[in-house]
Amino acid sequence: MRNSNPIFKSDTFTRSGYQVGQETMTVSGTINKAMSLLFLLVASSLSTFLYLAMTGKFETVAIFAGVGIVATLILGMVACFKPQTCHVTAPLYAVFEGFALGSITMILSMKYGGIAFQAVMLTFGVAAAMFGCYRFGLIRATEKFKSFVAAATMGVFLVIMANLLLGMFGINLPFRSGGIIGIVFSLVVIGVAALNLILDFDRIEDGARQGLPAQMEWFAAFGLMVTMVWLYWEILRLLMILRGSDD
Repeated sequence: MRNSNPIFKSDTFTRSGYQVGQETMTVSGTINKAMSLLFLLVASSLSTFLYLAMTGKFETVAIFAGVGIVATLILGMVACFKPQTCHVTAPLYAVFEGFALGSITMILSMKYGGIAFQAVMLTFGVAAAMFGCYRFGLIRATEKFKSFVAAATMGVFLVIMANLLLGMFGINLPFRSGGIIGIVFSLVVIGVAALNLILDFDRIEDGARQGLPAQMEWFAAFGLMVTMVWLYWEILRLLMILRGSDD
């Protein structure tokens, strides 16, 4: 089954080491684990945010962000290649991701007051809306839909990577900056991230239907959290562009 979320791949699920007699994956079990990961993520982010706000040690932002980003890259790779470790790597990923989220959000909040609250509310609002659309059948994860989202996700990824690489040579594309083009592209990326949530929900239900081992609940919850973090970052970026255009 096709899924554009790099965390959710069919071969990863099928090589998960299922043995007869094991407990199987359930939707409710996956949701509980996803909520646990989101709780750790929010708690870590909020703790980092409040620590910086109360101590004023803004020189440590780079340390929190750097450690968080490097750790999540390593933990993410381990989780992808060894999904059976997700009961350990996924919670650790959530904590370290919180370091990066909290520290960077703190700096942005100093310039754009209230941006953190707006980004969080919009992220959970979009996620709730997409879940509602999926649950009530307003958006169905058909094969054509999956192909479209996969292609759109790859296109967004290539544009972002091209922008990063060209930026190293002093060439700045307008897609990740302010202005109308930057706003439109951010809206497109948010839309693609939101549609990936539909695929995540479908993959969780499909895994439960297949009777995959219960350990895959952590892996599925991890993939859902990754999409939520991506959605948050993009909403935060859009708000930053919009607030900047008002200055």
